[in-house]
Amino acid sequence: MDRFTKQKLFTMVLMLSIGAASLGAQSSESRFTIEPYTEVVFGSTEYVLLAPGVKSRLEFPLNMLVLGVSTEYALQSAGREAWRFHLSAGTALSGPWGVLKDHDWYLVEGVPPIKFSYTESEAEMFLFEAQAGVEKRILSAREAGVFGSLAYAVQYITQDALGYSGWQYVQDPNPPVDDDYVYAIGVMNSDVLALEYTVAYHRLAVGGVVRWRPYPNFGIELALLPQLMYVTDRDDHVLRNKLSTAEGFGGGGEGRLSMTYRWAGTPEYQSYVSLTGGLLYLRALTEQTQRWYGDDPGTSGDDTGQTYTGITHIIQTLQGSLSLSAGVWYQ
Repeated sequence: MDRFTKQKLFTMVLMLSIGAASLGAQSSESRFTIEPYTEVVFGSTEYVLLAPGVKSRLEFPLNMLVLGVSTEYALQSAGREAWRFHLSAGTALSGPWGVLKDHDWYLVEGVPPIKFSYTESEAEMFLFEAQAGVEKRILSAREAGVFGSLAYAVQYITQDALGYSGWQYVQDPNPPVDDDYVYAIGVMNSDVLALEYTVAYHRLAVGGVVRWRPYPNFGIELALLPQLMYVTDRDDHVLRNKLSTAEGFGGGGEGRLSMTYRWAGTPEYQSYVSLTGGLLYLRALTEQTQRWYGDDPGTSGDDTGQTYTGITHIIQTLQGSLSLSAGVWYQ
């Protein structure tokens, strides 16, 4: 997905938001809002590779500041909200805060994994996310309501590893004893582009939302949303001229807790501010394919065209968030 396509997606979501707002303005039994939001995200994407005798783990930081816009359109029946539709889109303004980490181990039967390499890299990142969903009231109790929720969300992330520093075991050229298995620690340090990584999470969420207004101007919302996920990732190991790809299904869950304060306003409009905390976890077990599109400078012989398939590949992400939003409900 190039930057032009991302801009078109963002524009489409914004136009749909404005369209929903226009529909809301035409019905006395409906209301709508458009709200900007800013969100601080803390977390990471991690992927683990398991091949005969070797294990690798890469950790991509996802600590960032996100700016976005969302819109909601609600239909009322008998004075209660019956349906709610929402759209949102956002992108990272800064980040990631933190470093990309790359670990490698030898796996030998009967002994713990033997770590033989570790590096850290500064990272540059681009993020685009969008969501569309619908909610239907299924239960009511005084000032509370329970809604069934169905939503689709996509999160697209690219990260470039800018240089690297770390260590790895290397054979000692001057071992203290006549032994081919005496190793020394080699220090690595470079400022060249090391890796280009892209991952896209497509999520379908089905769950429930509880809304409760204990006071006329104050409301609480709790959402619990199990997730079905389809993920694709692409790891271009530029230093080794190696491209690794994987895709597959997985799952996870999302939880959100929101508190909203509403000013008195009028029957036609009511302004509000919301503070929301969220937690998202996703995991998929897939198989990776690795292909050398050029010679690997770290090995002997020419690796160009060499391909390995069926490598166990685990992708998982844990993201916590805290967001602040404000808007006006129009009726």
